[in-house]
Amino acid sequence: MSACEKAVREHETVTYQIQGDLNGNLYPIMVEQHSEDVFITLKESAPIPEVFSVDTKGQEKVFLYKVKQNTLIIPGKFDHISLRHAGEKSIEIIQKK
Repeated sequence: MSACEKAVREHETVTYQIQGDLNGNLYPIMVEQHSEDVFITLKESAPIPEVFSVDTKGQEKVFLYKVKQNTLIIPGKFDHISLRHAGEKSIEIIQKK
């Protein structure tokens, strides 16, 4: 499929499964996709976490992102990411297809 064909395709709705402590500081208020980016809104009291991409073999790599107030703006090119911060339980966000 060419880039032009991709550009005019109807936007696919993507949903995410969130795993982790519902009461933890890192558990997001909302996870939603806008265009090519995923916006993860954290509680106002949440620390800014490190983000790791997790592949199907469980291998992890640091995943770069931007922060705007209490929202992480992450390129939507992941199937599974993990949010971590010292002293907090990790949160797993998995793209459902």
